[in-house]
Amino acid sequence: MLRTSPHSQEYNRLRKWLKDQRISGDISIREVADRLGDNFQMVAKIEESGGRKLELFEYFRYCEAIGADALEGLRYSRIKI
Repeated sequence: MLRTSPHSQEYNRLRKWLKDQRISGDISIREVADRLGDNFQMVAKIEESGGRKLELFEYFRYCEAIGADALEGLRYSRIKI
């Protein structure tokens, strides 16, 4: 069963993948926040602390904002799709 906690192994892997994708695209957290129309602290909570979970459509928008393939992220997280 998939755990929904932002501190689960799957979620930790997904957060790491998102951060790696953002960094490899040379995109700052502030740029992501601007692209999403969100504030810097909320975006940092998603990547860094797990203090905020991404809902499904937020995840897809986040991937779009950093130019990442959302399905690749799910595979990397080892979420069965």
